Amino acid sequence: MATVLSTLQNLVNPATVNPAVWGFFLGIIFAWVDLARKYPTTQRYLAGFFSAYFYVFVSACGAAGVTYALAALGISFGNDLFLNKSLQSLLGAGLFIGVISTVAVPTVSQGENTPQLKTLRDFIYDYLNTSINRKLTQRIDREIKKLHNNIIDKERFQNEAEFILQGIHDLTQEEKKKLSMDFTLWGNSGRYSLIIRELVQYRDLDFIIQQLSDENIISQDTWIGEPDDTPEKSKLLEDVQLAVHQFIRKDPSFDRDIYYDIFGMVYNRLGEYAQHQHKPEIAQQYFKHAFYLAERVRKTAKQAEYSYNLGQLALTQKDWGDASKWYIKTISLAAEDTTLSHLMAGANLGLARVYQAEQRPELARKLAEDALKIYRQTNDTNGEQAVHTLLEELKQPPHTAA
Repeated sequence: MATVLSTLQNLVNPATVNPAVWGFFLGIIFAWVDLARKYPTTQRYLAGFFSAYFYVFVSACGAAGVTYALAALGISFGNDLFLNKSLQSLLGAGLFIGVISTVAVPTVSQGENTPQLKTLRDFIYDYLNTSINRKLTQRIDREIKKLHNNIIDKERFQNEAEFILQGIHDLTQEEKKKLSMDFTLWGNSGRYSLIIRELVQYRDLDFIIQQLSDENIISQDTWIGEPDDTPEKSKLLEDVQLAVHQFIRKDPSFDRDIYYDIFGMVYNRLGEYAQHQHKPEIAQQYFKHAFYLAERVRKTAKQAEYSYNLGQLALTQKDWGDASKWYIKTISLAAEDTTLSHLMAGANLGLARVYQAEQRPELARKLAEDALKIYRQTNDTNGEQAVHTLLEELKQPPHTAA
């Protein structure tokens, strides 16, 4: 350990270190930065190619060599030792990267008669381009096979691709217009891979696949109003749909989980409204939509809230089996989050009511007492009163209980 620490101290001590060592490490950094700028959306694949490491190693060695030469020639930038060696290594690394990027040699490609000038970096980039394109093609083909069974329809796929395209700031409006026409042509003929290959030049492949997959596109029947619902409520959902799509058009990286979360809240409110209007069947459908959307984005608090609403609705309809199922789901979810104690208490009380109706007083009493403890801890006097009422009812003979 002492030897390692001593070595590290020597590496950072300007009095003992050779500036070529700093040049070597700067060469590594400069080379990786250069590669990252060249392949902004496919950087993850670089680590799998020997040519990338070769380029980095050559850059590091070359930077160290130029830095050593500068020091040997006595090129100095002042009397400060640290500043002098730092500038020598920076200049050495920069010079070498510049040389391999500009000094070219003639080469003849297969099938061509006219020699072309290529730098060392060009050779590396050509190989990396071929390798990365091959890997991307394989990945895209695999994803397309998955998408083919899940794509909702051509129009919606093209719309999602268009949203991503319009958010690419590196393209001019004219370029976007041309690509948009190409997307329409490719989409109509089912050549989705061409669309993805074009977009992957500007966006990460995983992001594109996620945006274009069915998992992240809400299907039509999850947001339109129910057949017997009012036009006003259907219009509300359409307005929300339009507003969210406007966000996506402005920013294609807009988190689709927020999309689902918004619709979940809207459905929940519509369920409450339908319940208030004494339309339990419609309310149940809305609450279920809300729950499944919350489940999709793994929002525990929202799942617990919506499942509790479903339990309450089933309880009022005296559907003991459904009420029991949703209350148990709420209790399970609320147990994961201490901030959901009010839902835990409410679900315990609701389930106790179910057991009371099913002539299971002991289970009902235990759950009621559990709810009472939570209500006391949270100073919920209304909840306490509701539990006391139930406990009094449970003391009565079964035939007189409510």
